[in-house]
Amino acid sequence: MFERAGVRIHYVTAGLLPTQNERGRVIVLLHGWPQTWWEWRHVIQPLCREGWFVIAPDYRGAGGSSKPTSGYDKQTMATDIRELLAFLRIISARASALRPGYCRGVVGTKPRGHVPS
Repeated sequence: MFERAGVRIHYVTAGLLPTQNERGRVIVLLHGWPQTWWEWRHVIQPLCREGWFVIAPDYRGAGGSSKPTSGYDKQTMATDIRELLAFLRIISARASALRPGYCRGVVGTKPRGHVPS
């Protein structure tokens, strides 16, 4: 659990940290609404086997994260994810993904990779 400005962000990680992984690849899996990190359960281990360090957060208002009354704008939600990466000491995520077909761009990230459904 990570906390930022009084909001708890639940997340799961899998795989070797970039410092322990010769490939050093990081992927952040962002779910759509109304899903949670659990939406990604079938792709997390295959990504780890391919050398990715996987981060799958529940954005604010979803799953195990806090449900504050405000802060659901794209900038605030993107900052939540950016601060989570800083907390995990991830300098940059070389790839991120949004679940196709759901709430596209809810966090306003620029996807660099695509994880097939």
